[in-house]
Amino acid sequence: MKSPNFIADTVSFELLCDEVGTGSVYELTPEDASLLAPHIASHPETLFIACSGVDIGGGQGNLLLADGKAVAIEWVREERNPVSGEPETNMYRYLFGLTSEGSCVGYEEYDFHSTINNEQLGDHWMSLEELSNRYPIP
Repeated sequence: MKSPNFIADTVSFELLCDEVGTGSVYELTPEDASLLAPHIASHPETLFIACSGVDIGGGQGNLLLADGKAVAIEWVREERNPVSGEPETNMYRYLFGLTSEGSCVGYEEYDFHSTINNEQLGDHWMSLEELSNRYPIP
């Protein structure tokens, strides 16, 4: 069984889950994102953080969720040490939910490319132009 990357505050998860709902994308401040993923606020190279509620239908992987609710956080930051030809941003996706014991846990769950199946809003490597075209923030 895969170990979680994060153990988060259940109350913060539930508040964020209620705030974002399912199917909408919201921009988060680094401080708000850090309620679940504490390391984000310490990164000055952060460019953008998106959050959305995700309905995963009662469970996915190690998450056994109440009401099938989960929160995805997509964190985009400047690539400080790019390899030749690599775009200037990196995107990471974290999925948070409740365990059957009621704890909130989070997993790093990004793919290198966004697809309908993984519901990522962007690719792991994106140019600034692609970033501005992909994130449908109201």
